[in-house]
Amino acid sequence: MTTKHADYSECTKFSDNQWNDWKLSEQKRCLSLKEENLNTYASLYSAPNDLPSHSSCQATPLIRKTITNLVPGNIYAISLLAKRPQTNGIATQLSWSIDDVFYHRSDLKKTDEWERFIVDFRATASEHTLTLGSVEPEKGKAQIDFDEIRFYPCKAEIDFEIEQSQIIESGRSAKLRHFTVHNQGGEKGSEIRVANTDRPVDGMSDKQAILLAKSQSTDKQRAVFELNGEYSYIEFAWTQIHHNSTASFHNKLEAAALCTISTENLEPTSSLNYWIKYRSNEGELIKYIVLSTQDHSYIDFMTMKSASVLTSHDKSSPLIPKKIDTPVQLTDASTVEP
Repeated sequence: MTTKHADYSECTKFSDNQWNDWKLSEQKRCLSLKEENLNTYASLYSAPNDLPSHSSCQATPLIRKTITNLVPGNIYAISLLAKRPQTNGIATQLSWSIDDVFYHRSDLKKTDEWERFIVDFRATASEHTLTLGSVEPEKGKAQIDFDEIRFYPCKAEIDFEIEQSQIIESGRSAKLRHFTVHNQGGEKGSEIRVANTDRPVDGMSDKQAILLAKSQSTDKQRAVFELNGEYSYIEFAWTQIHHNSTASFHNKLEAAALCTISTENLEPTSSLNYWIKYRSNEGELIKYIVLSTQDHSYIDFMTMKSASVLTSHDKSSPLIPKKIDTPVQLTDASTVEP
C-alpha cells in the first residue's frame, strides 16, 4: 500500500513568544503579546486613525506569511481562535487575503469567549501568501485578540516515508510534518522511533513507520500526537499489537476523550494487526490522539479528514457509532466556509 506524500501543515501558538515566521505589518506597534491563564496570545488594540488606510485587500493587514510546499488542487483550511473583549468599540471583522487578493471576512461578536473561525481554499500553486487583516470601524477603538493559527490540508494522507528517522526518548518530543509526538513514556523509559519496520504487513505497514514502546517490552507507554490541524475523521493501521492497547481522540487533553477505542473490542484484520477508525460527531474537532500500549507496535498509513471534506467532498468515511467515553461538546464556535 502506498499513499501520496504528505504536504504542508503548521500550528502557530504564541505561548513561546514566537511568531513562527508570521511577519508583522507596518503598524506592529498596535500588536502585542499578552498572557492570561498561563496562555500567551496576540492582541490588537488601537484607534482606527492609528492604523494605515485599507489596502487592496479591503482590510488593514496585521500579519502575513508565505506558505510553501503546497499541492496545487488540494483543499486547505486556515483556522484561528479570536475574540473581541467587551469594549466600547463597534462592529469589527477579521479577514483573510490570499496573494493580496481579498478572500474572506468574519464578523466578530463582542464577547470575552474565544471563537473558532475556519475558512477553506483550494491551492492553485505550490506557494501562497496569507494575510490576516481587520476591517475597522470608522469611529471608536478596535480590540481583537487571536491565537492558535492553523494551516493544514483538509485531507492528509501520511505514510511517514519522508520523515527523518529518529529516536524520541521518554519525556521528549519531536515535530513531524503533521503533528508533534510527545513520548510520555512509562516507568522504564521506553522509546518512540521513526524507523523502518522489520515486520512489514501487506497494506498496513511498510518501510518507515512510527514504532511505539521500543526497547522495554514490559513498559506501558503513553504517546500523544498533537495535531497541526483539526480533523473530524482519522484512521491508521496499528500492527504487531501484543497486548490490549487503546487509542483516544481528544479536543482538549485536560477534558474527557471524545472517544476511546480499545483493541480488545475490535476484530483484527490479521493476527496482531488492526485498523483504527474514528469519525467524530458534528462540531467536535480532533486535535490530539493519545495511544496507550505495551511492547513494540507500529503506526502507519494514517488518513485525516476535516469536517468540510466529509460533508462536501466525499462520503467514504464511516460514522463510528460506538463511543466508550462521554463526548465533550466544544465551547468554541466553529464556522466552515467552503
